[in-house]
Order: sequence, then structure tokens, then C-alpha cells
Amino acid sequence: MTMFNVSNKVPTRVCFTLLVWAMAWWAASCGGSNTDESSRGKATDRNVSEKRTRRDTDSISDSSASVHSFLDWTVLPVDVPVFERLSSEEKRDLYTRFRRQHRNTGCTGEHVDYCRVRHILEQVLRHPGGISLDIRHKIKAYLLQLWVFGSNVHPITQQIVRPTFIPGELGAATQHAIQNGADIDVSAAANVPLEANNIEQLEALLTEVRPYIFGVRDGFDGSDTAAVPREEAQSDTDNSAAAADSDSSSNATPLMQSMPIYVVDPNFSTMLQKLYQLVDFLDKKVREVGGTKSTAARADVPLLRVAHLIDLPNGSSPLISDTEDLFGFGVTGMVSDEFGRIHPVLWLNVNEAFEHQVGERLTSAFSGTRSASERRTQRRQLVSVAYHALRQIAGFGKDGTENKSDTWLTERLGTHFDVISELRADLAALYLSYNEELPAIGVLPDDATRNALFDEYLHSPLEAIAGGFRPEQHPRIMARMIVLNYLIAENVVSVEVDGDNRLRLHVADYAKLKTPVVQLLGRVRNIRFFGDGGKAGTLIEQYAFVQAGWKKRLRDQFENMNISSRYLMLLPVLEVESNSSRDSKVPSSVQLRKPRTVYDRYISLSQR
Repeated sequence: MTMFNVSNKVPTRVCFTLLVWAMAWWAASCGGSNTDESSRGKATDRNVSEKRTRRDTDSISDSSASVHSFLDWTVLPVDVPVFERLSSEEKRDLYTRFRRQHRNTGCTGEHVDYCRVRHILEQVLRHPGGISLDIRHKIKAYLLQLWVFGSNVHPITQQIVRPTFIPGELGAATQHAIQNGADIDVSAAANVPLEANNIEQLEALLTEVRPYIFGVRDGFDGSDTAAVPREEAQSDTDNSAAAADSDSSSNATPLMQSMPIYVVDPNFSTMLQKLYQLVDFLDKKVREVGGTKSTAARADVPLLRVAHLIDLPNGSSPLISDTEDLFGFGVTGMVSDEFGRIHPVLWLNVNEAFEHQVGERLTSAFSGTRSASERRTQRRQLVSVAYHALRQIAGFGKDGTENKSDTWLTERLGTHFDVISELRADLAALYLSYNEELPAIGVLPDDATRNALFDEYLHSPLEAIAGGFRPEQHPRIMARMIVLNYLIAENVVSVEVDGDNRLRLHVADYAKLKTPVVQLLGRVRNIRFFGDGGKAGTLIEQYAFVQAGWKKRLRDQFENMNISSRYLMLLPVLEVESNSSRDSKVPSSVQLRKPRTVYDRYISLSQR
């Protein structure tokens, strides 16, 4: 029956009658999994959809090195190398927090529809008897997108995520699941008469959730098309059967008001402690630049933490995509300490996963010399930590605004405020990299490491543009473009086309970078000191541009590298290795397991 064929245009109306989905239920129950192959042969468009859903990927059998695809993301596994150095008590504490984070906390507010839909689909996959493999594939593909994105909206394209199943197929599958014992409360629908039978209640419930699944919400025009994962919805004999056999209740919501679970890296702790003892000294150095000295030091200096990420509050894998730091200085975030204070954090293991996949290739593609490429690759971790730490320590000072209202500078600079703030923080870090106190504490132990910091910083806007980012939409990339163009204008940096017709960045003498950095920092501090929006606009207009011909050449360079610009990091899962003999609820041994696919990780978490 052609009414059940799947195409890229999914019906959006919610007025499907009970007869339509009942017929779909009848067709599915009569065929079951045994009719899968014959049904696919009846319709070309369904066959095409199946090929899209089940196409093979380049997954590697070794889970520690597996790289595969999910939609338009390349999925990279993330390891936690310091985990085994933890004591048994520390591992148990992490596991306790992990379990608490993935506990059902209820569905409220704007997340109600997400939670309800996710719960229904999970229950359908857990009780699949009588539901064809074809429909289960489609439901699993859509469910994974909801889980990874945390909503029905693609985080980058901002398009509604559409399923490849139709309302009738969902209705029939839900009816089967309920008959198989699924925990779906059909009486939860609003405005349903008490005397309504189960079929009528189910239809009312599905009518309520159909707009979220098939319709248009939050002002979207509905012009987007269905998106189907390239890999996760394939071998179903497999993982979805494991989900179906599980009796554990569904974790229907990932709405956790908690912070990420992480382990602080001990290798950088001592160095950072020594650096933070120089906060007042370094902040004073920056306040002396520009001839106008602010009277007040920065009062709050949050401690940068270098850590290994284990899990995020939403329970999915972090989307590392479309951020200004993707090609720059690493993935950062925020964490809280035991007193509830917020601190910035550099996710070392996430950055390492990205570095192993594309970092070295990006470095060699854009560095002007082989020595510069090697310098960046060998020192990237230390450079990244030093850069972020110096930004936090002295990058966000008062600059004469200590006696002004909190909104004074924002109002004076207007739309230029964010760019000027990023520019000030970057220049402070670059300026302090020349400070003679830093080598003694191991922050930037030698000139080569400081030079690598400049290499990273100056290359990052080129690599970001090559990856498809538009500087005007990212204040941090705009700030880096201003610094790069300023140094080019001062004749201390050059960007040239090499013999292979590629753009390469060259620095003839790194010692000569300090003077123009100090000059530009002084200029930015004076803009902030006097709240001069006019001068801020002039500075941005003068230097925040991409030179003619760069965009196309950089994009061509990037495309020739044949690497993705979107990455999804696959985090490990904390599991009990063995329990205490006295109390099975108390783990005696906890381990980290590396999931092989996004669906593998989803199953591990949804059964908690």
C-alpha cells in the first residue's frame, strides 16, 4: 500500500484517523519481521530509504580506535588515561555521581514533549514483538537523534529533525508495544473522556505528540527534510534486541542540573598552582600597558582546571562542532567545585581525541615550515594550557571601569563589546608569554614553546575559515583575525602562497612580535578605559576582515585534506566490575568501558 511508503517529505498534519494507523498496525502485525524483505521489494523509495539507513560505514573493529559516522558528524572515541591511577574509593565516588546524573528526574516545562516522545519510543524498542525490523530501524534512527541532540532540533542547522516513519506506523508499533507490556500510560493524554477505551486513549496520546515528531514548532518553516543516521541504525539483531530484552525502566529524561563528571589531570596541577601564585604580579603587568593604569586589580580570578571528561549532564556525547575553538586552542567548558564556585576547564582528553584524528594534518597543511609544524605538534598540550591560564589570570581586567556600573562598558561599546573583550584577553595572554617569570615555573619553559603558542594562535583563524566558519559570527575568531592582520600590517608576519598553491603563514623573527602586541593591547585598553565605541568600531573595521582570495583558497585546502569539519566525541561509560558481597548495591570495583557506537552508549545509559 503506497500510503505507507517513506519519502523525504514526511506528512506534517496531525489529522490521521484511527482507521489509517489501524491499517498500518494490521499490515505490520501480519508481516512481522518475516515480511521485511518482500515489503522492501514493493516500493522503490522504501528501498532507497533502507539503503540510506543501513549503509555500511568505516567502523574499525577495535573499539579503542573506532572512527565512524553519525549523520553529518565523524564520531571519535574519547579515552580517560588517568582513570586507572585513581584509588578504588575515587572510582566508586565517580560512579555514584554518574548514576545520580542518569537518574530519571521528571519531565517539566519545555522538555515535556521531548521526554514523552523519547519514553514512548524507548518502550517500543524494549517491547518489539510483532513490530517489523523495518519500523524498528526507523524508530531507532529517530530516537538516537533526539538523544544526541537533546531535542528535535539539529544543533547546527537548526532544522527540525524528522523521522522516516509515518504516524500510522508509529501508532501500530505503539499498540504492539503496549500489548507486549510496555510502560506507556495512554490515559496521560489531556481532554480524554474517562469512558474512552484504550484505543481512543492511545489515539489521543499520539495526537498530542505528533506535532513534536512530524509538525512545525518554535517558528520553523518546515522546509527541512528528514535526516537519517548513516550507520547507527544498521545491525539490529544485535543492540536493539538487547534493549528489548531489558526489564529495566527507561531513563526518560536527561534533564540534570548537575555539572560534568571529570578527573583533574595531575600533570598540570603543580604548574598551575605556581602560576596562580603570580596572579597579582601578572595582572599588574597588563594594567601598566597603554599609559592609562586602572587602579583596581581583578578581584575574581577563577582557577583553570585541566581535566579529563567522563560524562556530561545531558547523558549524550558532546557535540564538538561549529565552535570558535574547534581549530584553535581546544575544547573548554565550565565546572563547579565543592563550594559551588564556577571554574573554567580545559578538556584534555577530548582535545587529544581530536588531535589524533585531524590536528597533525591541520598543522602540517597551514604551517609555513616543517620546524613550525613539528613545534606546534610536540607542544600543543602545554601551549593550550598556558594560553587559557594566562587569559583567565589577566585577560579580563577592569581597565578603569571599576567605578562604573556593570552595564556601562557594554552600553558604550554596543555590538563591539564581545570582540573587544576577546581581543583584550588574547592580547594579555600573548603579551605575558614574554614574561621572564614563566619559564622558571614550567608554563612556557623555553622560546620554542612560546613560539609554538604564537604559531597556534596565528594559524587558528586561517584554519577556522578553512573549516567553514565565518569570522563575523564568532567574536573570538574576529579577535584573532584582528591580531593577525595587525601583525601583517606591521610587517612581522606574512601569509604567502607556496609552490603548491596553498596559503602558508610565516614568522621571520618571533622576538619582534612583542612590540606590536604591546601597542595593540594598549590601544584596546584605552578603548575600554574610556568606553570609546567609535574607536572600537574603527579598529574592527580596519583589521577584522579576511583578505581577498583567502576564503576560497583556504576552503580548497581544507576540502583537499578530506577530513570532516564536524565531530561528535564518544565518551566512555562507568560500569560496576564487581559488587560487595555484603551489599550488592555497593560496587567494590568500577571500570570504564569504551562503547563502540553511539547506540552502544545510548543503550548503556538508558538501562540505568
